[in-house]
Amino acid sequence: MMNTIKVLSIAGLLFIAALNSGCAAMASRPAMQESTPAMEAAKASQLISNADSAYRSGNEDKALMEYVAALQFSPDNPAVLYRVAVLQERRGDSNAALQAYLDVLKNEPEHAGALEGAGISLIKIQQHEQAQQYLEKAVANDSQRWRAHNALGVLADLRRDSESAREHYQLALAQEQTRSMLHNNFGYSRYLAGDYRSAIIHFERALVADPDNKTAWANLGLVSVRLGDAMGGVEAFTEIMEPHRAHNNVGYISYKNGNYEIARTHLEQAIALSPAYYAMAHQNMQRLDVVAQK
Repeated sequence: MMNTIKVLSIAGLLFIAALNSGCAAMASRPAMQESTPAMEAAKASQLISNADSAYRSGNEDKALMEYVAALQFSPDNPAVLYRVAVLQERRGDSNAALQAYLDVLKNEPEHAGALEGAGISLIKIQQHEQAQQYLEKAVANDSQRWRAHNALGVLADLRRDSESAREHYQLALAQEQTRSMLHNNFGYSRYLAGDYRSAIIHFERALVADPDNKTAWANLGLVSVRLGDAMGGVEAFTEIMEPHRAHNNVGYISYKNGNYEIARTHLEQAIALSPAYYAMAHQNMQRLDVVAQK
């Protein structure tokens, strides 16, 4: 594919030259200098240097463009392919990232970073069994790949294998003790396992690491209500939403838990705070009335 791109580019330049110079000029044009391996290596090196500089300055779009251009002259360069894959993943293009990671693995089958990246990309496109294989190989080659351990924890939770999930999250946190996302994921894993106290501890640690982690605030609100701390739930939800929405959430969770009086109190509060706007609380109150009459 890269050779085709190169040929088309040269053909395009010749066509433009013909239009600008006319037939006579084209006939007298000196022959193009043939590219040598040394020249191509030099071009690739310069493009990689440009890409590295752009990446360090935070211009990821330019960095990606320069790395891709470098691959025209060095298509099997695993280091450049890996950087392309990482940037594609950061851009949210899981399919392009996966292909680049797989290209790395064609040349370096034991590349732990590419195995990890391929596994994570496969999770994002719902290919869980394949993802498991790549991720297990990644941590076998490098036990400190915390992103791979986190991803294996997520897969274990999807299988309802709480003990395996616990092991992987702990291994991930051994490498990244203050990473908010890891504590949030571990907390949610403990919530799924019914260990609410441990879940709250990890949600709180997630928020110490990143007070703006909205998912952790929502999870803290959820588990607080599950433990019977309705006001704690309101406080947590209010960090990320309007008070009437927070009370509605607490009312709905309490209703699902069978705590009907607490549910009614908070749904009424939601309606009082926003009587005209907040129709959701009215709907939840109607559900509650139906259940309470049975």
